[in-house]
Amino acid sequence: SINMEKVFDITAGLKIRKANIDDASSLHTYCFPSETLEEVEKKLKRDIERMDRGDAYRLVADINGYAVGNILLEFDKKNKKVAQVSQLVVTGPLRGSLVADKLMEVASDSAKQNNVETLQIEANRSDGKLIEKYKSWGFVEKEIIILEKKL
Repeated sequence: SINMEKVFDITAGLKIRKANIDDASSLHTYCFPSETLEEVEKKLKRDIERMDRGDAYRLVADINGYAVGNILLEFDKKNKKVAQVSQLVVTGPLRGSLVADKLMEVASDSAKQNNVETLQIEANRSDGKLIEKYKSWGFVEKEIIILEKKL
């Protein structure tokens, strides 16, 4: 029998760019399927307005015109040297590829260009694999305690 296995780089056409309103449909399909299309559109519109004001960057990983990954970079209103990264989402089949790495890289570069000195990201202590990934990108754990009260 002949071995017909071939390996292809499925991220060959990958580009990281600012999100636009036309991304709503593919973001809904690939990144936020548990939300309605309307919810995704509403949040996207809000983030585009925030980008126009310079308060945030919402970046997408685009493969052949489809937004298959997402990251949100928000500038701290009180301290301009600090920015938060959140909503780092990559569609299931591309998890473990370099898509998340590239999203984080471009978000970091965008933050640097805006004179940000510190990037912050939140993770649940139970999410060990994710924390290891963040550490591989240069994040270190800070001692922060979150208190909660059930009402």
